[in-house]
Amino acid sequence: MLKLEEAKKIFEKLYSKVDGRALSLKGREEQNLESKSFVYGEVVPEGFYQLISDLNPQPGEVFYDLGSGTGKALLLAHMLFDFKKCVGIELLDALYATSAEMVKRYERDIRKKIIDAVDNREVKVIHGDFLKQDISDADIVFMNSTCFQEDLMALLEEKLESVHANAHIISLSKPLKSPAYHQYKHKLYDFSWGQATAFYHRKRLWKIYE
Repeated sequence: MLKLEEAKKIFEKLYSKVDGRALSLKGREEQNLESKSFVYGEVVPEGFYQLISDLNPQPGEVFYDLGSGTGKALLLAHMLFDFKKCVGIELLDALYATSAEMVKRYERDIRKKIIDAVDNREVKVIHGDFLKQDISDADIVFMNSTCFQEDLMALLEEKLESVHANAHIISLSKPLKSPAYHQYKHKLYDFSWGQATAFYHRKRLWKIYE
């Protein structure tokens, strides 16, 4: 894994000409998606690094970003931490296309230069609805849920029941409401739009509340 300053240089080079908000607006218009759940916001390296560091992730774990946008959190997680696999899932065509291009550029132009730090660890982005993808191997699930509507949050709570009992689930601005999850921490971090609260959860054992 890379040090923060090294990862930031690569990150800034990759994303210097990428306007995620404009791509999100374009994608929503093209796909006629009006839900506020698709309002866009992005991570910044320092805030995201601290957010994940506070979990003390272990080597070989698996990271998922649900609604991964242009792939910023995905690539930062891959470069900054020793995850064996980082997966982003994005529905909007324009955002997916950009994130896929960023991963392609990273693999083509950057990985070989930092191979000692990242080895052969996997990073990939999936084009589709995260509610329909298999995330059962996740150890850490991150979702920028600040603008997710209540109906989507409820569906996500059902979906997240597929992850194993020790997995960490991080939601921004909105905690999970289901008694199936225990919120064990919350903390403010910096994002592209300002500060937001990250809520950290784990699944409860059913015997606790049945």
